[in-house]
Amino acid sequence: AAAAAAQAAAASLGSTGALGADQGACVAATACATKTNDEETPEGLQNCRKYAIEALLCCVEQKSQVMLRVPNFLNRLLEALLMCMLDIRDSSYAKWLEEGEEEDEQRFFDVGEEGLDRICRAYSSDEDLAVGSRTQAASILLPALFNYVTTFLQRPEWEYRFVALMAISQTIEYVQEDQEEELDYIAKTLMRYLGDGDFRVRFAAAQAIGQMSLDQTPYVQEQFASEMLPLLIARMDDEVPRVQGHACAAFVNFSEEVEKAEMLKVASQVMEKLLTKIRPGTPKTVREHAVTCIAVVAGVLEESFVPYYSAVVPSLLDVITNSTALELRSLRGKAIECISIVGLSVSREQFAEDGKVAMEAMLQIAESTATCEDTKTSSCCSQATQHRCMDEEGDAVREYLTEALGRMCRAMGADFLVYLPRILPRLLEVLTVKPKELKAEEAEDDEDMTYVILDSNTSLGLKTSLLEEQSRALDLLCTITTVLQDPLTSASLSTAQFASGSFLQPLAEAVFPLLTHLLSEDIKQKALETMASLIGTCKQLVLQYARRAAQAQGEGQPQVEEEARRSGASVKEMLRAMTLRTCGEVFKSLQDEDGDVDSMVAEAAGLNDCLSKAGGEVFTDEEVAQQALNVFSALEKSFERRIDISARKNRQDEEVDEDDMLRLEEEDQQARSESFQFEQTLRSSLLEIVGTLMATHPKEFLRSKASEAAAAFVQQFLREDAPDEDKSVALYVCDDILQHLKEDGLSLWPLFMPRLIQCLLSSDARVLQAAAYGVQQGALLQQAFQPFVQEAAKNLLTAVNRSQKTKNKMEQASGRKRSRSSGSWLHANDLGAGAATDNTAAALGDLLRCYGGSMHEEEQRVLLSAWLGNLPLKQDETEGLRMHKFLMEAVLQNNAVVLGPNASNLPRLLQILCAVYRTDFSDSDLNEEIKKLFAQINASGQPAPLAALCQNFTAKEQKKLQKILK
Repeated sequence: AAAAAAQAAAASLGSTGALGADQGACVAATACATKTNDEETPEGLQNCRKYAIEALLCCVEQKSQVMLRVPNFLNRLLEALLMCMLDIRDSSYAKWLEEGEEEDEQRFFDVGEEGLDRICRAYSSDEDLAVGSRTQAASILLPALFNYVTTFLQRPEWEYRFVALMAISQTIEYVQEDQEEELDYIAKTLMRYLGDGDFRVRFAAAQAIGQMSLDQTPYVQEQFASEMLPLLIARMDDEVPRVQGHACAAFVNFSEEVEKAEMLKVASQVMEKLLTKIRPGTPKTVREHAVTCIAVVAGVLEESFVPYYSAVVPSLLDVITNSTALELRSLRGKAIECISIVGLSVSREQFAEDGKVAMEAMLQIAESTATCEDTKTSSCCSQATQHRCMDEEGDAVREYLTEALGRMCRAMGADFLVYLPRILPRLLEVLTVKPKELKAEEAEDDEDMTYVILDSNTSLGLKTSLLEEQSRALDLLCTITTVLQDPLTSASLSTAQFASGSFLQPLAEAVFPLLTHLLSEDIKQKALETMASLIGTCKQLVLQYARRAAQAQGEGQPQVEEEARRSGASVKEMLRAMTLRTCGEVFKSLQDEDGDVDSMVAEAAGLNDCLSKAGGEVFTDEEVAQQALNVFSALEKSFERRIDISARKNRQDEEVDEDDMLRLEEEDQQARSESFQFEQTLRSSLLEIVGTLMATHPKEFLRSKASEAAAAFVQQFLREDAPDEDKSVALYVCDDILQHLKEDGLSLWPLFMPRLIQCLLSSDARVLQAAAYGVQQGALLQQAFQPFVQEAAKNLLTAVNRSQKTKNKMEQASGRKRSRSSGSWLHANDLGAGAATDNTAAALGDLLRCYGGSMHEEEQRVLLSAWLGNLPLKQDETEGLRMHKFLMEAVLQNNAVVLGPNASNLPRLLQILCAVYRTDFSDSDLNEEIKKLFAQINASGQPAPLAALCQNFTAKEQKKLQKILK
């Protein structure tokens, strides 16, 4: 009866959101969920509790705002979930607590843990995050949860402390980065319970630290490295192996983002422990975690890992060589992974000899686990396994091996070339395995089979394990072609001949069929990435032959010159053939009526990469025009699908009541909105191909029908009455004309430039962003753009001021109740306002940089005030980094326009640079320059004492400033 009440509550609230009588059902369901097994038989009660919990979670997920109005509902639900987690008291959990073996069946502890994540996710709004507001999970839910957590931690029973810490682990990602006081409290709490008297509480604390290290990076590493690292290292010697393992795992998560200086403080201590723990006699899981710890230490220390190198490498080679037992396959794989990371950390010279030993060991393992005799294959195996019968060990180690070989390639560089004859045949063998026809029942009965149904009796399938191996093989091949591009193309002519004849040609032939793979979109996309890498290598080979021919001509070696020219012409023809064939396959797929739009986006992006790598002097005028026309044809298909999406009727069903129909209409509306967004993303990706054609073949583009097609597209979709999404994609083409054709495209400017400047006043974020980017590109052409500067500056100022007002509106209204129809009061366009503001601010910066010196003083002041008022940029990482680097450049070069009279703007400039330090809107070079600048001013006191310049910093900024100086 209680389960039925829960289901009734979910159904009612899911469709109407009504309260009243249904409120009683919610409370009844909650009461049922919180019952213990004192009142009913355990089996019957378990099902009832699970159904009730699921029903209540569905209510929250479907009607989160409605459930907030049910008195005491969230507290009761949180209590119910924690009670589920307290099922850990049952003796059936004993083995899991001691050994960590996972159960297949979902138990009550899992139900509670998963429920905490689901309820937090339901109250974490993307819209709130977009405008920097506090989510309801952070402001309402977590404070309620932590009231329970605090109470549980004070209980003497270990189970309560265990559940409290695991609840923290499950929800720590929902604490927001500006909640520093809460994060500090949590971190200190976890460190305290890392020394609890009960081992189960200790490993729960370690697990929570590991999770916090991932979810709250880099804050937790920046604030607590000096305290956390020694505590975790001490726990590696815990008397209980499971705690040791969790301490190592937490150390890995924490250390991956820790600063090198902090790791150096503990390196000797931790390496001494780890080298002991990887030896035989230590529990297997602890050995595995210890090996991973070594890999992380090496990755953080890089060249400073050298003092430990001589002790580590022999130990790892010993593990790789001797861990042949089936139960040690994971340890062996992790040791392979670790030694490749160590190789990347130290110098190539130091790793040279050990690298050869490691490579030989890896290849022997690969060869011993790769194949078996054809007579050992079973009759039910696919064609693939007739060549490759993998036992359990080989299947487990192979993934580690493939990834490690990629790292070894990067670590060894040109020294890796010698191993290609042993590696490439196996890659080709894997890549050329084709799906085979199967009887329908044969495909369905094989759990390790991925297949598509051809008809009622026939399927086309391939072993899933082989598909995964093909995916890994493509990853490795992509790494090899990228890393070894220079050694393959810049060595002797004989090496170049190997690259073209024994490397590029057979690999391209193996990869081409995968571009149309029927069973895996992932493989199709990776095949396209690999083709881009092969095309790039082929292009470099063409250039190398041209250089060799020119050198031979200068040295008076006609035979060498002739051979180089002949070989270069052959490779260039191969490049043309590879690129044209790739274009043909991809455009054929893009014209597929039943194609998946998301996959089309990836294919368009992949083809664009191929064309970028192919570069110029590949296509004729006609071929450039053909590729451009193919793009515009695919765009036409996209616009046709938009018409179909708009014309879709809401689903009708005579048996569906009015409330359910409202819900179905909402779902239809959401589906249409998502489809529109996918199509718009596809159009953007397709037009990037047009931009690449302009960039690589500008003269061919202008001479051919490609320019006519582009001009017609712009005129059609940039007209004043066009929808905003159409204007935005038309502006993408305009931006590319400005960026890639530069002054050569001046004849096209009258078609779009006045409209582009006018579009800066658009209220649509997509249109504004594209128009602002066009101004950025035009500004770089200085003299040609001069007639448009004044109007562009005026419109940009208007756009920036309006965007700031929109941002303020979003921040003020972010706490309003969500509307019933959309789940949010915010329009989707508002979420792009931040990126549009960044682009308009960047355009202002470019106008100041290119034309500031020729502006009137008042015009300078107004533009500069608006520009600085919108820094730092916080949405568009590319534009943010570019503008922040320009800002630093202006400071270092004493730019009078930016610094202002008597460097009056310097305090504001320093405040901006402090804010972007070590964020996604800076990089390592800029971070280093920021540190040097603050240190220089602090040491010299010029042009004023640092404290005086930074007196208006907020408390948070002052704290960050001290870290920079430290």
